[in-house]
Amino acid sequence: MFGSFGTDPFGWSPWEQLERLQEEMDRLFAARRPGETGQPPVNVWIGENDALVTAELPGFDGGNLDLAVHGSTLTLKGQRGNGEEEDARYLLRERRNVRFTRRLELPFEIDAEHVEARFHDGVLTVKLPRSEADRPRHIAIEAS
Repeated sequence: MFGSFGTDPFGWSPWEQLERLQEEMDRLFAARRPGETGQPPVNVWIGENDALVTAELPGFDGGNLDLAVHGSTLTLKGQRGNGEEEDARYLLRERRNVRFTRRLELPFEIDAEHVEARFHDGVLTVKLPRSEADRPRHIAIEAS
């Protein structure tokens, strides 16, 4: 049969193949580790008259964030540096410069003039009121 555990007479080892696969997966997904994806996690709540969006942005400065509203789309852009010094050499580098663009499509038109945004403790909260023209109209029915 096989000469030793995990190898065949032709030198093939499933353990070596698994290690190679793990190395390839690590290499392919290296840019997808938390904090490096460029996509902050968000929650979106929808009400009849507005939506509320929260985004987790630890380490960001509110001055490096940009919000834009067009129709029913909210676009959030941001950039975070890692506080690096130009002439310093790294001993360990786990924090990266991050740039992201996140677009969220809402199920209604947004009233861009009345959008409210607040950034506190690394959490961005955006209140997006529904456009008056897009709000549902309740029609009274006359009884005869």
